[in-house]
Amino acid sequence: MSIEQPRFENAPNLNNPELNPNKPEGGVNIEKSAETKPEPEKIKEQGKTSKRADFKKDKDITSEEVNEMFETLEKKYKLEETLKKWIEETGADLRQRAERLGLKESVVEEIQKNLERSFEKDLRTVNTSESLEKLKENSSKTIANLIETEQEDKPILKNLLDRLSKKDIFDLLDRKLKGEATPEEEKILDTFSYTDTGKKILGTHDIFSGEIEIFLLNPEDLKKYNATLGHEFTHKALSNLMPEKVREKMISLRFIKTFEEEFRKTSGEKIEKTPAEKAQRWFFHILLAINESLAHRAEKYYGAKREPSYLAYRDKIHPGIFKDLYSQVDAAATGKPLAEFDHFAAHIYSFFVNKWSENLSPEDVNEAAISVMKEIKKFKGK
Repeated sequence: MSIEQPRFENAPNLNNPELNPNKPEGGVNIEKSAETKPEPEKIKEQGKTSKRADFKKDKDITSEEVNEMFETLEKKYKLEETLKKWIEETGADLRQRAERLGLKESVVEEIQKNLERSFEKDLRTVNTSESLEKLKENSSKTIANLIETEQEDKPILKNLLDRLSKKDIFDLLDRKLKGEATPEEEKILDTFSYTDTGKKILGTHDIFSGEIEIFLLNPEDLKKYNATLGHEFTHKALSNLMPEKVREKMISLRFIKTFEEEFRKTSGEKIEKTPAEKAQRWFFHILLAINESLAHRAEKYYGAKREPSYLAYRDKIHPGIFKDLYSQVDAAATGKPLAEFDHFAAHIYSFFVNKWSENLSPEDVNEAAISVMKEIKKFKGK
């Protein structure tokens, strides 16, 4: 599942451990040395200067280029520290939610490792010249396709994009995490967040592997990362409640749908479905709408205010059903704490998914949809 929030049309998505000095054992008299020791910052600078000098001896490179390389590494390290600290701070909330939603505590460590890997991947994109050029090329295409109300931004953004070096981008990413990016810089970062398919992706949960990813190349700050993580964690928890036979069927239907789309493209013919096949697909439309509605509503507990982009999910969820379900879930959860919401989300999802059967009829699916709406309204009345 993924969060998608398009803003453009036709766009081509760590604690630094402190050094603790060894404490002397009790009863031993320690006299202060009269020798003056160099200050830590001076040692650091001396080591840095030495490394730069050694690097210059081995490479045919100018002093300015050496300085630029080391400054880039420093900016990258600072950014990595900011991300590591945030990942560690997510632990307490994730552990509480995991316990309420029936997940093992080890899942939290797994999620945190997933986050580290997804951030590392984006850092490599910036740090690798070829990948960075590709990123900037895609960003330029996105800028070229800005909607008409933003035409005046094009030359400003293009000029800013052309001037960004690796060091600048690492610095910009660190500042945007802290909410310090300028409006122009946020627009540049927004163009980074589009995939090759033209969709803006902020985070994903992979139903196959169970992995959660949150992406770095976007304008979101750490507060919004909390909302994105809350969204994707809800997906993971609900997916864990799905019986294996239902998961296997849903995955197989996705492959079948892909095959049908390719068949229609090449032959121009449409594959007819039986009433049972139509009922099964309709069941999964509703199940995904419930899943996305609960995940989007979870974001509000982390300060998010946006409503889902219903049309962005139209390839897998009927926008009308999605909107109706989200409206009901949102109203039911208003005023309820996150702990209550988690129990409610688990109940609603399990209530519907356990109505699955290989022999579903259209009438069965319709009845299941009506009954889940009644369950949602019960929670609202509590």
